Amino acid sequence: MKFQNLLYAIFAVTILAAGTAWFLQNFELETVDEFTGYKGEARENSLFAARLFGKQMGIPMERHDGLASFPDTDTVIVLNTERFSLSDGKITELLDWVSQGGHLITRARVDLESQADAEEKTGSETEDRDILQARLGIRIGAHELPDKGELPAKIRLNNSPETIDVEVDFFNGLETDNKNIRSHQLAGANWLIQQPHDEGLVTMVSTLDMIENSFIENADHGKFFFYLLQSHDPDYQQVWLVHQDTLPHLFVLLVRHAGALLIVLGLLLLFTFWSLMPRFGALIPEPPPERRRILDHIQASGQFLWKKQKHGPEQLCTAVQHNIQQQAQRHIPGWQFMSATEQQQTLAELVDWPDTELNKLERLLQAKTLNEAGFTSLVKLAHRLRNHA
Repeated sequence: MKFQNLLYAIFAVTILAAGTAWFLQNFELETVDEFTGYKGEARENSLFAARLFGKQMGIPMERHDGLASFPDTDTVIVLNTERFSLSDGKITELLDWVSQGGHLITRARVDLESQADAEEKTGSETEDRDILQARLGIRIGAHELPDKGELPAKIRLNNSPETIDVEVDFFNGLETDNKNIRSHQLAGANWLIQQPHDEGLVTMVSTLDMIENSFIENADHGKFFFYLLQSHDPDYQQVWLVHQDTLPHLFVLLVRHAGALLIVLGLLLLFTFWSLMPRFGALIPEPPPERRRILDHIQASGQFLWKKQKHGPEQLCTAVQHNIQQQAQRHIPGWQFMSATEQQQTLAELVDWPDTELNKLERLLQAKTLNEAGFTSLVKLAHRLRNHA
């Protein structure tokens, strides 16, 4: 290596080392906590943290998508949905389950079209869309925004040994004419109503944000959820958490109601592709063409004349008989001077034809047309005469 190139290399390494030392002296690696959103089931299930909380507290909790069926009445159903897909019949089944002793916890559905609708005394006609609220006689009131001095809200639920704090930043008040209820107010408006329904209980909350993933760890929201579950029957056995009641995806419906049909269609597609796969493979080379023998052509021509031509059998018989006459003239001296009877006898002796079948020989040599067996015998005679030479 030249001395000049060595100096260049030393200079480059020095500059790189100096730059690295300056960077490390003036900058340091700092960890920044940044919220990236929930992952996994928590991204789509707002009650995921509530289920984990129940597991830590030893409470059997199950996630359910919709209310296709109902549990025993010693179960608490937490219905944190808008109830859009619950029909009138399904609401009737739900209230029948409550009347038998079940406990339903759900949130109010606010269907006001605008802020002006909330300020009107009559409200909006869209409130009537929620069948459950209409059945219970619960109406949506004005929008409330409590002052900071009113927060957190103090609440003591039934069967609760203590008063707990709940942060309810804003809500729509709940109105009802039913006097047989337990209500909890904030800013002069009801935000939680517990209404008995025969042997069961319906808990209607203006909002259930406090038990969702983002807020259950705030204030005493965990305690609030724990005591809310016990407010009807402290000896309940399990909890159903329903965070959505929308119609499932088309594929889920097909699997649920037409699983056998999907399996049959899948097998049909599989077998169809299996039968088509050889078409996508390499081409099979064509076999080399074979040259036909002259006998093959003669045989094909004879079959065509015998079966397809109108006078084909007559032409074939005449041709073979003429060939026998030519072969006999070549092998038998004075053939042309003999009579027909002498020709037959001489030919019979030449080809060792049996004396008892001379009549058959006469018929073969003189007939204008023959059947297949007779024509075969005529051809054999010509062949024996040709080989006699």
